[in-house]
Amino acid sequence: FFFFFDITSFSFGSNSLEDANIVTYGRAKNRSSYEDCIKFFYQIDNYSISIEISGDDDKTLSTVHKILIIDISENLEFLFEPKGRHITISKKSKISENSEVTIITNIEFLNSEIERVKTHIDSSDLKKSSKEFIFLVEELSALERKKALLEPSESLNKEEVSYSVTTDYDDYSSFMAIFDNIMLFVKFSYDSEYQDVQNEEEPSELFDEYRKFTEDNSIIEKSFNEFYKEVTSSFIIYLGANLTKQSALFPIRDRNNALAQAIHDFYQQKISKGEKAYEFVEKWMEIFEIGETFEIIIHAGEAYEVIINSNGIRVHLADKGMGSIQAMLLILRLASIIYKKAKDKQDYTIVIEEPELNLHPALQSKLAELFHEVYKDYGIKLIVETHSEYLIRKTQLIVKKCEYEVAPNENPFAVLYFDKDFKQWKMEYREDGVFIENFGTGFFDVASQQAIQLMRRNPQTTNE
Repeated sequence: FFFFFDITSFSFGSNSLEDANIVTYGRAKNRSSYEDCIKFFYQIDNYSISIEISGDDDKTLSTVHKILIIDISENLEFLFEPKGRHITISKKSKISENSEVTIITNIEFLNSEIERVKTHIDSSDLKKSSKEFIFLVEELSALERKKALLEPSESLNKEEVSYSVTTDYDDYSSFMAIFDNIMLFVKFSYDSEYQDVQNEEEPSELFDEYRKFTEDNSIIEKSFNEFYKEVTSSFIIYLGANLTKQSALFPIRDRNNALAQAIHDFYQQKISKGEKAYEFVEKWMEIFEIGETFEIIIHAGEAYEVIINSNGIRVHLADKGMGSIQAMLLILRLASIIYKKAKDKQDYTIVIEEPELNLHPALQSKLAELFHEVYKDYGIKLIVETHSEYLIRKTQLIVKKCEYEVAPNENPFAVLYFDKDFKQWKMEYREDGVFIENFGTGFFDVASQQAIQLMRRNPQTTNE
């Protein structure tokens, strides 16, 4: 959690964000957006989190305006407003399995999808009797039905909050200090007013809120502590695209060389032959056609040399070609994280940028198998940014083979597509692995369109 020790500001100067070449608020924000802020929505187990920040374009630090944490199972809300130094803890009656954040996010997503389909219908010159036009109309109706099911009813809008307590806090910046402050404040306020009530004095309007809060005291503490533990035990690792040409030696001090750092990390953990992480490297080296095994040699404590054994021939890794170098970088980094996870029992999420670089199509599809194993066998989550049709197609085959869309199985794959107009939608899998939705233009359709053009320009092929 990027500002757990200082929730007042968010820094784009962390190592991961520098590696991703973000660094400032201006580089991070969507310049096509009308809003002058950045909003994050995500979920960790039973907790939905929304965060809102803003800042100056050329500054590394930005201001945090709001952090809303919702415990979906308990319907508890923890709202932090650092700028005004307010904290509010609320509880609502259980009315839905979905949290407010989840509902809002899904409705926003459906609105963008509905707008996309409407635009397609309005801008196209399709005949109303054509299959494509009928399909678009049916898709629009289905999306509107989904939205109607998610939209809050009048009874939900009128739902009364079970309790809600707000207090200001002093110049604290950490989550736990602020949380402890409101817990002490409510305890003191309730105990004080309780004595007044015992003396037959009229209670304040907030006394009932304090009473309900106090009755839920242990639930509130457990909920927040579990969230804190969940977040502080999780690590996010960014693996950027690697385009740098390599030499035979990999200097330890070269922080800009991703492969040198991957080799250093693997070597320093003393992962030895026979251990799972080492076997993982050898297995995937063969699958990605790099070689059978490898050897890391350190020279004078300054640089590493990596030798690949391929069909009995010893070859420098740097001489294996950019595809093998890219694959070896990814395999070594994943193996190191697998080893760390086994030792520290922490949760890891890996963000990977364009892993398909320099790999030919057959090996691009193997990436899906690699990521599937890392998640399924080692419990490591991955977020992969890719332009590879072959990688995506392979996930469809895995879904079909493993019957991930057949209950009670849970599909580990989720595909979010971003088109050239910055619109985004989720691609849902069917039981046979086929996507229910269509990708936007410029992705899956390119190869088929080119094939059609080729056929049209070659009458001889058409006749055949």
